[in-house]
Amino acid sequence: MTQSKWNNGTVLHYCFFTNGKYSVPKVQADAVRDAFAKWKAVGIGLSFQEVQKLAEAEVRIGYSTKEGASQSAVGRDVLTVPLSEPTTQYGWDLTSPYGRGTALHELGHVLGMEHEHQSPFAGITWNDVAVYRDLGGPPNNWPRSVTYQNILQKLSAQQVQGSTWDPDSIMEYEFGPGLIEKPDQYQNGLTPPGTLSASDKSWVVKWYPAMAKKLSTLQPLKLASADQQVGVNIIKRAIEEPLRWITQNAGKEGSIIVQQVKDAKEVEFGYNAATETFENLVAAGVIDPTKVVRTALQNASSIASLLLTTEALVCDIPEEKPAAGAGGPGGPGGGMGGMY
Repeated sequence: MTQSKWNNGTVLHYCFFTNGKYSVPKVQADAVRDAFAKWKAVGIGLSFQEVQKLAEAEVRIGYSTKEGASQSAVGRDVLTVPLSEPTTQYGWDLTSPYGRGTALHELGHVLGMEHEHQSPFAGITWNDVAVYRDLGGPPNNWPRSVTYQNILQKLSAQQVQGSTWDPDSIMEYEFGPGLIEKPDQYQNGLTPPGTLSASDKSWVVKWYPAMAKKLSTLQPLKLASADQQVGVNIIKRAIEEPLRWITQNAGKEGSIIVQQVKDAKEVEFGYNAATETFENLVAAGVIDPTKVVRTALQNASSIASLLLTTEALVCDIPEEKPAAGAGGPGGPGGGMGGMY
């Protein structure tokens, strides 16, 4: 995993090219959809949503057997690819066992994962001459620069997370005999299974842990005093405030909207102020920034702490003023008195 990984909780929108030289046949698109589902089924905190417009997608998927290359930008680097180009491209049939592994492999790059054999901790000794000769011929026909970039170049320790080499990883290539000199057991070749390994699943969940399933209530606490309960109640109210103010700023009654969301059984159910609809906010791509939620809680805790530890407060008593009479029309150019 490189430093290009996504913020956890991100909804990645993907779209297939449907015309032109990168048009994706339906059977191949279905194989990619299945690969997305397999990554999601691991239990990661990222979500994947298919959209119909390339301009709305972070991940744009193309297919070209003529070019014969399967490749993808890594992690957030997909955001630097021109909108007219695929961020992720497949070059052969994805319905075979090898092809299904390719679909998973390239989506692993989308998640921010690099080639397993390029880890600085892999401990692989290559037969460089044999590698350049093998990858420079069919079917790859890579120039030396591409072979070096994809095979021989080691990532720096600062670029990766993880400390061991997993030859069964979906991010590992298949290599023929004579390319690897060390470890000895791979001198006759390396053939990974083409599926998500136990290590793949373990690490990707560490990088993208599943989002919390229940955020709507605070568990009952055993409180030593009523003052502490006041602090808890303040925090409970603070959790509601972002939604309350968003809806009020949108011209709606905040208290009503908040109560409807609190009464919902679906954890991800909420109010989308942009479309004025109640829906699954995660599926719609509406995610609370972590900093906003954390700041609300910190401020609530700070205020609660201040009130609980202050022995006396000094404040002004509002003065009662006689009710003003009805104002007359404003003078020329003055408008309505008191309006601003």
